[in-house]
Amino acid sequence: MTPTDETTEAGKAGGLIRRAILHELLQPPGPDQPPAVSRLQQIVRSFLDKAGQGDMTAIKEAFDRVDGKTLPGPSAADPNASDDTRKVSITWQDPSYLSTTVPADTSSPSTRDASALPAS
Repeated sequence: MTPTDETTEAGKAGGLIRRAILHELLQPPGPDQPPAVSRLQQIVRSFLDKAGQGDMTAIKEAFDRVDGKTLPGPSAADPNASDDTRKVSITWQDPSYLSTTVPADTSSPSTRDASALPAS
């Protein structure tokens, strides 16, 4: 097994929490829920109850846990950048194949084949 195939403890815990949140999100809301079977379920329910009451921090955290955190936009990375300005860098792997010019015919008319000349 390679290191990229191994699941870290943090990854296992994150997946466990994500699954618990998804499970509880699919349950009907309200006080008629069966008792929690684990502390994780108890914590997740409490957390989601807070989100269900409109706590924006809890709502954002729930979405981040389920769908992943959103990446900051360009203005967050550079406070001086405007919303419509982005820096793009392009690097060509092999620029020689991009040439659209055809090699020039450097021979003089006198050295060309006489049959290629127009009839006079």
